Amino acid sequence: MINPDQLSPEQVQSIRDWAEEGFDLNAIQKNLHEKLGLKLTFMDTRFLLQDLDIHLRQPEPAPQPEQSEMEAAPAPSPLLGKTQVSVDEVTPPHALMAGKVLFKSGAQGVWDIDRTGRINWDATRGEPTADDLREFETELQSVIRSRMGAI
Repeated sequence: MINPDQLSPEQVQSIRDWAEEGFDLNAIQKNLHEKLGLKLTFMDTRFLLQDLDIHLRQPEPAPQPEQSEMEAAPAPSPLLGKTQVSVDEVTPPHALMAGKVLFKSGAQGVWDIDRTGRINWDATRGEPTADDLREFETELQSVIRSRMGAI
């Protein structure tokens, strides 16, 4: 490890210039070795920059075209057939059973049955219709019956 006091003002300025030019930590580490003869580990380079109060420039994100929320999330495509309920192989600790649901309307969600027997679900894509929710209840009951019969 190198102490910042061991660097000349010119070396410190070189490091500052590299950071201003947009070099990342790997490139600065490489330049320290190749141009200044200082072989530092990645972490030592990071600590050196921190000690010198040199901040790497973050690349500016590309501007995103403005979209309304409705345009940003594609509308779910309707399914032909019926609502599909699946059961996860691994059950979370808080639940007796958990899974996913793909509604006939194309909306998607996750569900679980907690230890009190309450059914919880969250939409992950789109909003299900009232018909979707009724069909989900019917399908979930069918899945539970088939699982209980398998025990």
